[in-house]
Amino acid sequence: MNSRTVYLGLGSNLGDRLINLKRAVSILSSKLNLTAVSGIYESKPHGDSEGPLFLNMAVAVETYLALPDLLILCKGIERAVGRLPDKPNAPRIIDIDILCAEGEIVKSPDLEVPHARLPNRAFVLAPLCELCPEYIHPDFGKSVEEMLGELPDCENAEFWGELNMVF
Repeated sequence: MNSRTVYLGLGSNLGDRLINLKRAVSILSSKLNLTAVSGIYESKPHGDSEGPLFLNMAVAVETYLALPDLLILCKGIERAVGRLPDKPNAPRIIDIDILCAEGEIVKSPDLEVPHARLPNRAFVLAPLCELCPEYIHPDFGKSVEEMLGELPDCENAEFWGELNMVF
């Protein structure tokens, strides 16, 4: 398999959210070729959850890993940062999702790339737009920038700051 760019979304809403993101990015950069890092955005938990606010960001990595293998690596990093098994949409120390991959589509019970809920989540689209605004979603034919611009104001993510790490 050839090396290609894959975009990952990271989020945290338990404990020291910034430290959790930094730990995850540090581990990611030790395992993969990290090529870009977005700013950090703060958002309410998605859906009906009333948990603590999330910090979210996106990173770009160059990798030869098949996407199912990358998913296994990401889940291992989540555990290393302290995530325990939880129910969907529960507060979490760290969450790492594969958002999209250059020229690849995967639809399986364990993995969907591009991420199934990518088009309607500002907390994912805002940081991703910093890294690849022109990425066209294969199912919707719209760019990340267009999808972000079409979200209602109630679905927002506020810029929070920069990660400020050296890789």
